[in-house]
Amino acid sequence: MTSAPTFTVSMHTKLVDELDEQLSPFDGIVAIDEIFLQLPIIHEQRHGSRVTRRRRKWLKLHRGRFGWVDIGFSYVQIGKQLHVVELWTDEDWSRPNRSEVDCVLGTRTESRGHI
Repeated sequence: MTSAPTFTVSMHTKLVDELDEQLSPFDGIVAIDEIFLQLPIIHEQRHGSRVTRRRRKWLKLHRGRFGWVDIGFSYVQIGKQLHVVELWTDEDWSRPNRSEVDCVLGTRTESRGHI
């Protein structure tokens, strides 16, 4: 029986604090929870279960956003680890719009068991 790789998320504490400060206290906790719990599942579903072992000279920058607030994030995959490297909002002119993101994390009305 082969199991799919389990991705984990790393996010610098400054980014966690920044995300928490941009939202209300409860919404900040929800957003942080969605990054650490939903992002690995959505990333795996979108990019398949195969982890590439070939070394590249560059990393693919993935972009995601929340479905319920205008905050997005960029992350890279290194092995089975997803590293969140920046947060951005729609006011950031150089950032992608909703149609240019790789994944959208759930809405606040979703149940935790279903994504």
